[in-house]
Amino acid sequence: MTKYYKSRIWHEKWFPLVLIIILTIAIFIISIISLISGWQTIFQNLFYFPIILSCVYYLRKGFFFSVLLAFGYFILMVLFSKDPVVLEGAFIRVLIFILVAGVITYLSIIRIRAEDALKRSEEFNRGLVENMPNLVMVFDQDQQVQYVNPAATAALGYSSEEMVGTDIMRYVIPDHDVRIEAVNKECFLSGSGESTEIILLTKKMENLTVILKCALLQFQNQQAILMLLADISDRKRAELALLQANKKLNLLSSITRHDIMNKVVTIQGFMRFARKAKDIKDIEPFLDKISDSAKAIERQIAFSKDYQNLGLTSPKWLNISNIVILASNPAIHITDETGNLLIFADPLFEKVLYNLVDNTIRHGVTATDVNISVIAEQDNIRIVWTDNGVGVPADTKKMIFEKGFGKNTGLGLFLIKEILAITGMTIQETGVPGKGARFEITVPKGHYRIVNDNGE
Repeated sequence: MTKYYKSRIWHEKWFPLVLIIILTIAIFIISIISLISGWQTIFQNLFYFPIILSCVYYLRKGFFFSVLLAFGYFILMVLFSKDPVVLEGAFIRVLIFILVAGVITYLSIIRIRAEDALKRSEEFNRGLVENMPNLVMVFDQDQQVQYVNPAATAALGYSSEEMVGTDIMRYVIPDHDVRIEAVNKECFLSGSGESTEIILLTKKMENLTVILKCALLQFQNQQAILMLLADISDRKRAELALLQANKKLNLLSSITRHDIMNKVVTIQGFMRFARKAKDIKDIEPFLDKISDSAKAIERQIAFSKDYQNLGLTSPKWLNISNIVILASNPAIHITDETGNLLIFADPLFEKVLYNLVDNTIRHGVTATDVNISVIAEQDNIRIVWTDNGVGVPADTKKMIFEKGFGKNTGLGLFLIKEILAITGMTIQETGVPGKGARFEITVPKGHYRIVNDNGE
């Protein structure tokens, strides 16, 4: 038991009791001395002190004690006076003592019930605020933070102790401090403010986009502003990603249409040549060319089928380890060292790992093992994919992600690059030729999270 806790028990429980006992003893002594000295009209008022204290601190028990105290006073008067008038007056005072004790006890019970109801209400409201997923901040007229809920401290990366007492503008990017001031002014004038989009700055100097709603309230007996914040960072990232994806889809559509039209023109040309041929043997080379063009069109259509969903659904937080399991192939052994890493990516990110597995199997020649790891840097992370195959020739490293480059369709690594670019990720090959391929995916700040075993 701590020293503070012992002191609190003493002041709340034992100090009033000790004080009441001492006062009672002292009052009886003073009363006896007064009665012996012939004073019978002043000392009676001293009995109100233990009566009031006992009824305030001990309620019903205090009332019964006050009744006993009142009768103790009457017995004292009987012992020292036989005057009927004095005894009548003493009896009336006994009734007054009991009445005062009853009124104080009743008022004390009402007060305690009200305090208990208020306490329960405060605890309930605090529980709601403490467990709200939205960010809650309270600050006074001087813009000093008075309260932050756990969601706010978690999102901003500060502890409650670090934030309380600091200026609210510390957590707002410079361009948006005017918005906060305007909302504050409106809130103090009208009692509430319009919803406003602002960008907060976390402890890691990352931007956090939120929708702000303010209301005026009394906090710790002071006028303050309650600021309710809804984190829309994921939504803003998704909107940006969808915009980028739509641009890419339009570009891809025009490129694919152009490629297919070129192949159709090629087919039509070889068909004209075939019609002019006089011998069946002269037709076969043209038919082979037509077949090659038709297969190229088929590959383009198959690629477009995968690509048609690119960016059509919002990016979301994906667990790398789960996707590794989905993309696994019996032909290659994969060692996953990414841990509980989440990245904000297009749901087609599964295709990234699937195509990397396929690329290793097709082009690694001697590849039998793949390792996936994570390298943390100051502003981003890198997901590193390495295999023990033949690697990528130095003169082709920059071309392998171009559309159409490669031994097969030339679309796999291009698709990887496009999927990653939707949420600002990039990929490059940095391996040593002859010692295996090494693909590094760079994930920008704000697009990755490391969660614990509880998913937090």
